[in-house]
Amino acid sequence: MPILSALVAHARSTPDRVAVASPAESLSYGELARKTLAFRQALDDLPKRCREDRFVSETITALLVGNGLAFFPVFAAATSGGHALAIIPPGLPDEIAAETLVRLDPDCVLADPDRADRIAGPGSSGPDRFIGTPEDLISVRDTLDLGDLGSLGDLDRLRDPADIDGDPSATFLIGLTSGTTSRPKIFYRSRRSWSLSLAQHETAFGLTAADVVLAPGPLAHGLTTYAAAEALAAGAGFRFLERFDPETALAVIEAEAVTRLTLVPAMLHDLVAGANAPIPSVTTILSAGAKLSETLRRRAAVLFPNAELLEYYGASELSFVTLTPRGGPGAEPVPPASIGKAFPGVTISIRDAAGAHELPDGTVGTLFVDSPLVSEGYLGEPETSGFVRTGRWASVGDRAWRDADGFLYLAGREGDVINCGGNSFYPAELEAVLVACPGIDAACVLGLPDPRLGQIAVAVLQADGVARAEVRDHCARHLARYKIPRHFYCTEKLPRTESGKVAARAVLAMIETGTGVTELGS
Repeated sequence: MPILSALVAHARSTPDRVAVASPAESLSYGELARKTLAFRQALDDLPKRCREDRFVSETITALLVGNGLAFFPVFAAATSGGHALAIIPPGLPDEIAAETLVRLDPDCVLADPDRADRIAGPGSSGPDRFIGTPEDLISVRDTLDLGDLGSLGDLDRLRDPADIDGDPSATFLIGLTSGTTSRPKIFYRSRRSWSLSLAQHETAFGLTAADVVLAPGPLAHGLTTYAAAEALAAGAGFRFLERFDPETALAVIEAEAVTRLTLVPAMLHDLVAGANAPIPSVTTILSAGAKLSETLRRRAAVLFPNAELLEYYGASELSFVTLTPRGGPGAEPVPPASIGKAFPGVTISIRDAAGAHELPDGTVGTLFVDSPLVSEGYLGEPETSGFVRTGRWASVGDRAWRDADGFLYLAGREGDVINCGGNSFYPAELEAVLVACPGIDAACVLGLPDPRLGQIAVAVLQADGVARAEVRDHCARHLARYKIPRHFYCTEKLPRTESGKVAARAVLAMIETGTGVTELGS
């Protein structure tokens, strides 16, 4: 990355333009740059620590906050030269958050006051060493009061962007793999990987300073973090919500003339369901985190008639992997179940589990990528744990296949496999087929124990007015017979994680208890 030199440039050229805003508060580029420089000075003044066992040489700031303006100066300052930022999702349970801080051993911890009390209070299992207030924690809302730092940052002292950009090969961002109920893995990324990512993203999506971007998800989630970073790097306007609410999001889109949306399919579904009239200002919608259903695509096209709807697939450790090709006259049609083709600058290969040999088109194997965007690895994890490298190839263990035209299709993770009567297959393949069926907004496929077959596939559908016969007939046209789910359930809304992904454990509980689901009859 980083974005601080870009912020300084925008602050000099367009100081009064609103850089970031929620419905309640905002910062101009001039204000944001000055607050960022002030906070960076505070980080520069921290005592330097030299430890041989430290995995990052920079000063590490750990950030545990909800959505608010304080996120942005912290992000820009703590990713600048000499510093690295660890973003810890605010939804992470206290015990796991405290244990993560122990593993990171940061120089500075910034948290919402109530979270600080729970994680670093008396008797806590948090880190032994915090730098900050007498209470042993720096509170973002106290330390970065928006009225206190405005005059402290000096734009004129930074003549050379190299003063703040930092070493391209150094770690600048530390993140956690998704998951809030088990021990998340810590991955880290170099500045070079995000610099290249931003350049490729600009080529693929064409973001400009004239755009106004709304990303309504958690700022700590990678999708929203990146959307904010690319918007600020380009000099565009970035809008966020303190918490997602479709009515508020729709009001922001209209009031701010938002041109670009970056969100997960579940949020897009809620916007479509809550809107009353078409919104012409939006020209681009970027969706990630799950496969878009064809039903949702059609509904979104009605609500946002001028928008190009793009979806991409990626992973925290790999960054961007695939992208659906842009539309327009003569554009190549995207198969409904596909997640697109290789992202610009990324090479995809379907290989055996060891990564030694490439498999032919049409064969399910392990997805590997050769990409300059991948992370540097995990902290304190074995090489076989999730993210692996084999020569120039990297993988997180996703299973996939590719057709003769180069379109990629996800099958699932190795551990997700369903074994039914001696046949093995993956839930993601079935889910992609189901969301292509008219009337189905989202789907979750699970493998349940069966005394005769070992396991059977069952599907829980977020749908309204679909019949079992039509869903089964649709599956029969696209799936081998042994892959067709034995039971289909309907629910008004699938439970989601904080990042917008389907919460499979909660779905399983719905089936086991019969709560919130209805089985489709014949």
